[in-house]
Amino acid sequence: LITGPLPYVNAKIYLLKVVKILQGPEFRTDDKCSIHVNISFDKEKTHKVLDKLNKLKLLLNIDENFIYKYFPERENNFYAKTVKRLILFKSFDFSSNASDILINSLELPDTKYYGINLLNVFAGRIEYRYIGSADYEKKTGEILDLVDYFVELSWNCIDEPLDEDDMEELQDYMI
Repeated sequence: LITGPLPYVNAKIYLLKVVKILQGPEFRTDDKCSIHVNISFDKEKTHKVLDKLNKLKLLLNIDENFIYKYFPERENNFYAKTVKRLILFKSFDFSSNASDILINSLELPDTKYYGINLLNVFAGRIEYRYIGSADYEKKTGEILDLVDYFVELSWNCIDEPLDEDDMEELQDYMI
């Protein structure tokens, strides 16, 4: 089931309606079932647009442990791989401490099978794939909490530079 773009409030209403249908006795979900939350921001109504997303900041700032508290089955899931292990260094000279060089030396996800799918950022949307597994439809509150978390996280990583905390976390990847 895929919808077209919906305003935030309408999207949450439709999401609840779909989850309610899935709670019926004629339906069941298993470990291959999931909800993919796609987020975009209206260029007409806000200055925040995803083509200015700081992808690295997003990957450093997402709290996957928070998500896995709600959906522990999604940890180590093939269709929602952790983004915390994807930062690979390509041709980086470790003798340099320049953060600009470091940032330009990182490879970011190039497949949709991560918890965050960044392939469509330049098309104006980002996809979160963390919600799902057997009986996920019974976790309505958790789903809504994560939708709000994903929206806020995305918003806070648009047109924002890396801060000191981000640089410290990035340094941990180098060790």
